[in-house]
Amino acid sequence: MTMRHENAAARVRRRIAEWAKSQGHGSRKRLADAVKGLYGKGRSSSWVTDLIDGPDGGGQDLRLRDLDAVAETIGVPPGDLVRRDDNHYAEVTPSELRILRFHRSLPDTARHHFLSYFEYIYSLQQRILEAQAQERDERTAEAKRHRAALEKHGQERGA
Repeated sequence: MTMRHENAAARVRRRIAEWAKSQGHGSRKRLADAVKGLYGKGRSSSWVTDLIDGPDGGGQDLRLRDLDAVAETIGVPPGDLVRRDDNHYAEVTPSELRILRFHRSLPDTARHHFLSYFEYIYSLQQRILEAQAQERDERTAEAKRHRAALEKHGQERGA
C-alpha cells in the first residue's frame, strides 16, 4: 500500500478540519474571530472554509503569520499543526526543556537511574490514584447501602 505524500499545508488543513468537526457548531466562527485580518478585524467563517477546502477546492493555504493565532485557538503548539505523523517531534515547556537539557548532560548510567527514578515516581502516583478511586467507590457504595436501608426502614415504619 502506498501512502500519498501530504505537504505541510495539507497537514495544517487536515488538522483544522478535524478540530472544526470535533468542536461542532460555531467552531469556524470562533477560529475566524481569533485570526485578525484587515484593520485588526476578525476573519469571516468563509475564510476558515477556504482554508479547509485548500487551493484545489478553490480555497487557500494558511499563511504563516496566521499560524500562531490558529494554533492558540485550537489549543495546540504551532508545530503540532505542521508536524508529520511519522515524526515524534513535540514542543516542550520551559521547565520540560530544563529537565531535558539536564538529562542529556548526564552519562548513560546516570540517565538510566534517572529514568528508573521517574518510572518509580510515576508508578507510585498511579497506585495512589487507584487506591483513592477504590476508596471513593467503596464510600459511595456504603452510602448507597445506608440510604437504601434508611428508606426501607422508613417504609416499614410507615406501613
